[in-house]
Amino acid sequence: MVLQRNEVITIWGWADKGQEVTVKFRNVNKVVKTDESGKWKCDIGVFAAGGPYEMTISSDTTWRLNDIYIGEVWLCSGQSNMQYTLDMLGIKTSKADFNSPYPIHFFNVQIETDLIPSRDIAGGLWQNLNEKSAGQLSGTAYYFAKHLQSKLNVPIGIVVSCLGATTIETWMSAEALLPLDAFKYTVEQTLAPNKTKIELLKELAEFRIDWDKNYYLKSKGMKDKWYLPENMPKDWTEVKFPLLWEDLGYNHDGEVWFRQNFDCPCPSVGNQGVISLNQIDDYDRVWLNGTFIGESFGSRNFRSYFFPDSLLKEKDNLLVVRVFDVGGKGGVYTNAFWGNKILNGKWEMKLGDAIDVNNFPIPTVPNMSVFSHPTALYNANIAPLSAYRFKGVIWYQGESNADRASEYGTLFPSLIKDWRKLFNKPNLPFHFVQLANYGLIDSLAGPSTWAELRASQSEALNLPFTSLATAIDVGDALDIHPKDKETVGKRLAENALVQDYGLRKKVDAPKLVKSVFLGKGEAVLYFSSRFKAVASGIKINSFTAAGEDGQFFPANAILSGNKIFLKSEKIPHLKYVRFGWANNPGKWTLYGKNGRPLLPFRTDRLPLLTASNSFKFDPFSF
Repeated sequence: MVLQRNEVITIWGWADKGQEVTVKFRNVNKVVKTDESGKWKCDIGVFAAGGPYEMTISSDTTWRLNDIYIGEVWLCSGQSNMQYTLDMLGIKTSKADFNSPYPIHFFNVQIETDLIPSRDIAGGLWQNLNEKSAGQLSGTAYYFAKHLQSKLNVPIGIVVSCLGATTIETWMSAEALLPLDAFKYTVEQTLAPNKTKIELLKELAEFRIDWDKNYYLKSKGMKDKWYLPENMPKDWTEVKFPLLWEDLGYNHDGEVWFRQNFDCPCPSVGNQGVISLNQIDDYDRVWLNGTFIGESFGSRNFRSYFFPDSLLKEKDNLLVVRVFDVGGKGGVYTNAFWGNKILNGKWEMKLGDAIDVNNFPIPTVPNMSVFSHPTALYNANIAPLSAYRFKGVIWYQGESNADRASEYGTLFPSLIKDWRKLFNKPNLPFHFVQLANYGLIDSLAGPSTWAELRASQSEALNLPFTSLATAIDVGDALDIHPKDKETVGKRLAENALVQDYGLRKKVDAPKLVKSVFLGKGEAVLYFSSRFKAVASGIKINSFTAAGEDGQFFPANAILSGNKIFLKSEKIPHLKYVRFGWANNPGKWTLYGKNGRPLLPFRTDRLPLLTASNSFKFDPFSF
């Protein structure tokens, strides 16, 4: 474990109501009592970098925490390009990579969802970074931490709380989203039960004592055990997933049975098989070869069922899924891309008993997509960390919000303010990655959601103690998860070292300071600093220009010191200039003397493609 140096360190936990808890750390001995909920918390002081130390926490039992260091602690969050570990990137390390006397420890937060802020995170474990554990750490966070370590010569702590494919609003609080009209209704509905996920699941268990036998499991299919191979009824209809059966012409509320036969191999984790059925509207129960392997409630929740490998046969396994709909459309509706391949291929379907939804008791259940439901990830994976002291945050996210890029210009600064308030640190450093180039190289003349998202990311630079590290020149046209996390991690670290630790180094890219339009299709752009020379024969690309009509065409560019001369044969009177305005503008050619790439920009304020796009809740979205 690493605790933040030079800031008041808070220790907290839970015990029986009214119980005394003693915390001992170095020369500090604190005694506190738990509150009505059993929670206790105490500040143990401010410490310089050092370690390893031991901490003891005593009540009825004594816990000894060893290998504690004081140093610099950073929170790393976002979506898949933050999540991708060294193992996922195929990057190997060796013992020689870990010869610093100052350790790096990391903690991967076990991702969960919640309707309101959780009392605690779902789980996680502090690990010492070495050649055996490094593969489990985010690649971006790894290179960020290594570069910090090499310059600061203190222990480094990395807390990773991220999940691929997630939208920014999943990482924001209700307080931050309620003022925004597009989110207000969804957030209010999420808050309405005023209970955590754990509390709702406990209530559901009590509700089911009578509900199962009198309603939910009271059907011919359950009574006759249609999930057993020997009890299968006749007359099944062949179908393909994903599906909502009302779209197939079945106006049916209640149970519908699905079955599929499949051969091994089946995906596995350790000695357990796993079947992921994604999102199902509304409830489901699942059997494999006649053995019950799991059930779920809530149409937005994702399903993954684990079972012993011994349940599997080499050939002709039978998977049976009882889907139960309590109103509206019902079915298995998420694309198989996000689950097992077992969702593909031939399935068979048979209607079971119908229900009258007006006379069927419906329990309140946790019901939120982990990838897109506003507040879901903030509540479970950020809010519970509020008392932990972080030096700052690094953030890599945005791909999932590209279709609402203009809205991101409001959401991202709001998230930064939101987290600064949570951690009670108004100047919490926040360093973020601008999206990489991705997709086929663009003609540059058309609209681009990723270019608009990059521009919206830049809006956050209007807040103090923020910085941007672009990945525009290190992406992969064919892979949304570019492998070069070293450049990105190092750029983030250099920004932090300059802004937060006082390192004297120029990390800013050249900035456009003035545009002069000369007529005859020509313009001169003046920048804040000089560029690196472009090798002979290399064309400076990625510039487009437009006249009064706003129609953009590629423009020829010539570099001279801190100036760029533009010329367009198609536009007699230039009015607007854009640079790098595409999902993938192609090979990057313009860099400052410090090696930082010129950032994409535009001089116009013409309407954007995503200007009218905002969040809309869709019960059947991913």
